[in-house]
Amino acid sequence: FVDRGLLRWDSTLEEVLPELAGAVHEGFRGMTLLDCLTHTAGVRANCSQWFAHGKLPLVKRRLALAKANLQDGPEREVGKEYEYSNLGYMLAGCFLERVGRSTWEELIAKEVFEPLGMTSAGFGPPNTKDEVDQPWGHVIRGGMALHRQTDNAEALGPAGRVHLTVEDWSRFALQFTDAARAADPGDTPFLSADSRAKLVEVRANRYACGWGVLGTGAVLRHSGSNTMWFATVHVQPEDGLACFAAVNAAGG
Repeated sequence: FVDRGLLRWDSTLEEVLPELAGAVHEGFRGMTLLDCLTHTAGVRANCSQWFAHGKLPLVKRRLALAKANLQDGPEREVGKEYEYSNLGYMLAGCFLERVGRSTWEELIAKEVFEPLGMTSAGFGPPNTKDEVDQPWGHVIRGGMALHRQTDNAEALGPAGRVHLTVEDWSRFALQFTDAARAADPGDTPFLSADSRAKLVEVRANRYACGWGVLGTGAVLRHSGSNTMWFATVHVQPEDGLACFAAVNAAGG
């Protein structure tokens, strides 16, 4: 969307979501898309209740959650200080939903999954309900593994609710390597060179847009969990190498 001119990295809350900017603490005015993507938006780590407003359509639900959870002032200096925030990524999703005029899920499927051929990608638990067609997630309690066929709340989608095969995961991760850049069709690259560079540009706490950056950018890493699964990725851009691990239980 930045490449198409629909958004800028420095698009602000009041520009994209003016009705929300007027209803939250004034300290969040000036918060940008890039702040949300780099965990420097000053917002808390999570909503107080991710399942609130469950009867609202998804786009309106996310806006209602944002409004309810941005009433207090920023917890960190906006644009400068780092605090990992699922809520911040939901806000980035709200930016996209406004200019894309659709849900984040529909936009990601159209703009990322389809062009990259990620045919296995979907949302929520990977298995069919009550079927054993894929491994189930587990939590460890008292030394016992208890299965769970659930996931994060729908509203949290932009911060982590996608399931896919490792092969399809690699189709995304390898876009951040030199090999993928060289292989892009000349006139219609998946991302512009400028956008690729921005997505791995280091900000506070050695963090870029969705990536922890080691050294001078020789290694990109990220890990995540919905408390029932744990997944991690390690990318070496110059080598065209990506390593993945996923397990269907989280914690020790």
